[in-house]
Amino acid sequence: MSPKEAYAKARGAADRALKIDPQLALAHRVFASQELVGWALFSADRLPEAEAAFRSLLELNPSYAGAHCELSEVLLAERKTDAALAISRDESDEAARTFCMADALWVLGQRPEATALLTEGQAKYGSARAYNIAESYALRDQKDEAFKWLDRAYENREAQITMFRSDPSLRGLRADPRFTALGQKMHLL
Repeated sequence: MSPKEAYAKARGAADRALKIDPQLALAHRVFASQELVGWALFSADRLPEAEAAFRSLLELNPSYAGAHCELSEVLLAERKTDAALAISRDESDEAARTFCMADALWVLGQRPEATALLTEGQAKYGSARAYNIAESYALRDQKDEAFKWLDRAYENREAQITMFRSDPSLRGLRADPRFTALGQKMHLL
């Protein structure tokens, strides 16, 4: 399917959703927009603003899947590690919660607990969440493992892989030639 066809299909689905339940569909657009704002600010290293955007999203919808984890990542970047662990525990998406808690525990120096969670996450979600696993290994500066899981995310066609160039979690990988090779393979560099 070409990008034009994919856009047309997505647009059609959005239009149908608006007809079925206008309030729900519009609310989802607001939540998704707020999430994108937070992500863009995080990518631009505007951490206090990114934190505010994700907190605003959580005020709008406390159970928005992924938002607690995204806020936790920002808090880790701001070196607010205890707050990052606390907020990660409230994540509604079980898989996301596993990985963001593992990351917070790692940064807090609770390495055995962090490793156990990451190992559990790999076993349970490795076939569908390879990108998240790669992010965790990148945080740990375990580049070989991070690239192994990024390659798997690419093979799985995980949607998040398209954001790898701007993902703050992967900054430590950017100087590695494998980062450029992955971007070229995806026709993004």
